[in-house]
Amino acid sequence: MRVEPRPRVPAPTPVKPLTARRLRKEPPIGIGRSGVPAKAPLDLHWYAKTHAAFPNESMFDQFLDDNQWESYRVLGDLAGRAVLAERS
Repeated sequence: MRVEPRPRVPAPTPVKPLTARRLRKEPPIGIGRSGVPAKAPLDLHWYAKTHAAFPNESMFDQFLDDNQWESYRVLGDLAGRAVLAERS
């Protein structure tokens, strides 16, 4: 019976301590204002035009209709793609 050596596991990357200088260079949270971007799909612009409070509607009522759900989903998708595009 032949015994294979254990595969080498890379050492864990050391975690940098969180300092004030590092926080200034690498802010952990992005703050932005919600709105409908100009390049958003027409459906999203239509929903924003017909619902004055969008995208700042209260989320107290968690029962969203199909149009409201899809509008917030598309807006979140656009925001996520914009953030990822900036980071790459």
